[in-house]
Amino acid sequence: MNAPSLACPHRPRCPGCPLLELSYPAQLEQKSSTLARALALYPVLAGHTLEAAVAAEPVTAFRVRTKLVVAGSALGLFARATHDVVDIPGCLVQRPRLKAVLDALRAALPLPGPVSSLDLREADEGVLVTAAVPPSFPPRERQALAERIAALAPHVASVAVSTRESDAPQLLGGGLEVLVGPAELRHRPDPDAPWHYAAHGAFVQAHAGQLVRLHAAVEAALTQHGAPARSLAGLGVLELYAGSGALALRLAAHGARVTLVESFAPAVQRAESAAREQGLELETLTADAGDALALLAREGARFDAVIVDPPRRGLTPDVRRLIAALAPERLIYVSCAPETLARDAADFARLGYALAHATPFDMIPQTDAVETLARFVRREPPAPSVLAEDATFIAIDKPPHARAGAPGGAEHAVPLAVLDTPASGVCIFAKTPDSARSLEAALRNATAEYVLLARGIVHARGTLLLGGRKSNTRVRYERTRIVAGHSLLSVRAAPSDAPMLTRALARIGHPVLGDARHGDPRSNAHFSHRYGLDRAFFHLSTLELTLPVGKRSRVESPLAPDLRAVLGMMEH
Repeated sequence: MNAPSLACPHRPRCPGCPLLELSYPAQLEQKSSTLARALALYPVLAGHTLEAAVAAEPVTAFRVRTKLVVAGSALGLFARATHDVVDIPGCLVQRPRLKAVLDALRAALPLPGPVSSLDLREADEGVLVTAAVPPSFPPRERQALAERIAALAPHVASVAVSTRESDAPQLLGGGLEVLVGPAELRHRPDPDAPWHYAAHGAFVQAHAGQLVRLHAAVEAALTQHGAPARSLAGLGVLELYAGSGALALRLAAHGARVTLVESFAPAVQRAESAAREQGLELETLTADAGDALALLAREGARFDAVIVDPPRRGLTPDVRRLIAALAPERLIYVSCAPETLARDAADFARLGYALAHATPFDMIPQTDAVETLARFVRREPPAPSVLAEDATFIAIDKPPHARAGAPGGAEHAVPLAVLDTPASGVCIFAKTPDSARSLEAALRNATAEYVLLARGIVHARGTLLLGGRKSNTRVRYERTRIVAGHSLLSVRAAPSDAPMLTRALARIGHPVLGDARHGDPRSNAHFSHRYGLDRAFFHLSTLELTLPVGKRSRVESPLAPDLRAVLGMMEH
């Protein structure tokens, strides 16, 4: 399976291929292990089948898209943890046409304009090039720049310019304008499947061969017992986060009744054009996934299968809930982030969809990126995990996003000290209405310990003032550790004080990360995108109370797996 490892003159300064020094079998093993560890954090996912990683072929000269930084005569990537650009001529992973255009661009540096980055995408008829320039760069000079780039190599089929501030985190920028050539080109990775339109800046899997293998695996997952693709005829399929429709068009060609959902209107228009020009039936909906699902639910829509391929941050809690409400027979999830896949799979288990199979695909050889095809089956949700129980009460370990519910056989239980729906941890139920009254009195004198992650560095110990400046209620906290510049806190308070804790921390300038009500929106967005945090980092870990019979009880809940995963990624 190819040479044991590859040699690159740009390593180790270039961060682009972090697994290059490993043999290819070792790379596949590492990716499988990454997925296995992410899923193993969640006991509710036990019982799934982790299949062998699907190897790529080839493992060099495969990239159909690349984004590179321009600095003087250098064209490459930022060295790790710096803004120094590593020039990478002769890159091992670029496809030949892409490499030829990059060679021509590098030889022409500096270009006639303040170009900060370049984005190249290969299609059937050539390469689309996008140059990022400052907003102040005049239109006439932009046109001259585009024409200069178009003349550099015969493979350049189209040139666009986007605008990007010098300190912007995204390399491509916005305000994209095509100045030379067509706005899109046909791309047919699989000669036996329909083509779709490639466009400047549009997402595409880096490895065309692996894309074909992934789409074939999705088809197989949609059919019954390995039946031929023609058995897809008449199958009702909803595809969310569908992009320009490469998979939707393929399924439509087999006769499936496909509804494509994508929030980016130009991508939807390209999918519609490709379907129309190839005589394919395709329903489309330009909307955010959550809005589309809510609309389809109101209309009473039903689908045999739902396919999702979200960005790294995964699915929102509302999207997961709305998918389950549609009750499809088949649920297929294509993920580029094992951590958020595992988080979402655990929540789907609660919603009645158990993870059955997970297959890692090596979509970007030489890197640590892991793509996964996950298949779910309908199954009864697991019973709540019981932490403690006696004759009067039962304590459960509430998972995130779940409404606290008593275990089976405790239909008359009365919820006490119930957490907000997104929160996790200890929840107490009285077994009967009579025991509820005495337990309520015990809970008024109980002490709870909460684990929270606050933005920034909080004092090592201190007190929080609850309920406003005129309140005398104070609770103590301790910073247990600092994680990537933020503070993991242990807060001791009465259970009734829980709703006020996040507001109290926000008031002193250290909001709880992920808190939608009192948190910082920019910090929350960052933690959602980078670490997959889809709720407030808030967990009730310990509850101590004196029961009516005089017995002291201590109930403990380990930190929820999704929060442990966030901490693990922050420390990586």
